[in-house]
Amino acid sequence: MKKTLEISVGICAATGLVLVGLWWNGILYDWITPPNNVIIWSYGFHPPDIAVKKGSTVIWENLDPVPHKIQSGKPENSTKLFESGLMYERDKFQHTFNDVGTYEYYCVPHPLMKARIVVLP
Repeated sequence: MKKTLEISVGICAATGLVLVGLWWNGILYDWITPPNNVIIWSYGFHPPDIAVKKGSTVIWENLDPVPHKIQSGKPENSTKLFESGLMYERDKFQHTFNDVGTYEYYCVPHPLMKARIVVLP
């Protein structure tokens, strides 16, 4: 009985460590984020690429303790089709995509943070 308990505790601990590792790296957010939502965490957009239907509203939420600003386009060529303004922890921003296409975006203070949204018919 004691050995079974030790094995069970070990399996639970290992599973917990794996989940913490996935969470810390943002991977778990990619799996559990509701459709049409993007979580900003650990200096990344999760999921980094999403596909939505035309007319859908995408909601971003900043879970980082540092501010971020979403800007459409690329750091070297901003399109300004959508722009969040500075988002502090727990702030949300949303944008409705009415045209089919691919929309790249990035974080203004952290230009290495990049992602995209593909809008389907």
